[in-house]
Amino acid sequence: MNPNIQIIRYEECESSLWKNGGGSTKQLLIWPKGANLSNFDFRISIATISSDGPFSLFHGIDRQLCILEGEGVKLKIKGNDLGQSEEIILRPNDPPFCFSGETQIESKLLDNQILDFNVMTRRGNYTARIERIKCNGKVQIKTKDNSAQQIANTLPIQFLLPLAPISCI
Repeated sequence: MNPNIQIIRYEECESSLWKNGGGSTKQLLIWPKGANLSNFDFRISIATISSDGPFSLFHGIDRQLCILEGEGVKLKIKGNDLGQSEEIILRPNDPPFCFSGETQIESKLLDNQILDFNVMTRRGNYTARIERIKCNGKVQIKTKDNSAQQIANTLPIQFLLPLAPISCI
């Protein structure tokens, strides 16, 4: 296996309460290593939302959210200075919802709870784009000698996440 590839197993990640106490998160990756919620450049996590409530604010952070499991969630997004708001519903298989970490959002579950995939990047330092991909149950991998190898895949691959420093794009 390539020494630059790191396998992160969801079941081995520690669960922690949200910044606002309204759910829990399993942090898959944070950069730089040892960073916390106030000083990271990027953070990738899977969260369980089990109650209605506000999203935590993260100033200077761009956020992306995809629903993995559950019925979905209704988001009330506080709008402009005139108090205009927008409501959207996110469900599994919807495109990623991208928003600024300063945006005030109230969530209301459509059912008991949801599991979501989150990507947060420090604005001006990193950028990311989540793309949902479909897999027919097999993954084809090219080796260094360009021979193709197929391996069985028991769980579908759900997301492709290009992540790059701003200076590289």
